[in-house]
Amino acid sequence: MTLYYWKDLLEKARQFQPSAPPLQVLESGINSLDDLKAFHPILDNLGRRHGKLESSSGFRLYYWSVFLECSIHHVRLALLSSKVDRWNNTDVDNVVILWRYLISGICERIKRGYLTNIADRSMLDVQAEAASKVRLSVIPPILQPSAKNPGPQYIIKVILIRRDLL
Repeated sequence: MTLYYWKDLLEKARQFQPSAPPLQVLESGINSLDDLKAFHPILDNLGRRHGKLESSSGFRLYYWSVFLECSIHHVRLALLSSKVDRWNNTDVDNVVILWRYLISGICERIKRGYLTNIADRSMLDVQAEAASKVRLSVIPPILQPSAKNPGPQYIIKVILIRRDLL
């Protein structure tokens, strides 16, 4: 079985039509089986990009579990309905187990990048909040005129008058 056979099976499933990028990731995962560590930066980056979606469009971490289960379901359907090869249930189960390992490994690495992005953004939010508090504490308070404190205009006039006297 070649990668193209699997790709062909997945692309024919209508449910996968709108999701070409996940197929590209799966294809890259298959091509990287000999050196999975080389694939990690791509998955980390993909996770960070999905981390940005968390705030902009409500993307949630559990979506990866949904993606895994839907993918496995459609892999099983594609195998069982294949016109090219006849699969017995044991072989289908074994192939599905291998696909589950691959997809769950990919999803776990993407989740790591996702959580890293969220942690980085929350750290930036904390730092920005702390920086704004520091800036606010440096700004002198605006004095309200009273009997004890005549106000800034009066102080400026007194300084100007005293300067003229010198």
